[in-house]
Amino acid sequence: MKFEDLEFDARKAAIEVYKTIVIREAGLVDGKEKEIQTARLENLAESIVKGFSKLIES
Repeated sequence: MKFEDLEFDARKAAIEVYKTIVIREAGLVDGKEKEIQTARLENLAESIVKGFSKLIES
């Protein structure tokens, strides 16, 4: 299930979870570290959507 397919409340909750983790984990980085951090945050976003999708489908 894609993020856009989630119900409004689930999308809102997923965004809040993501923001909370990003605020806690993200710091100012430079160069190569920034690329790694970006990849990690993209993976995090995908994992959150998958988790919410599983909750909705169960």
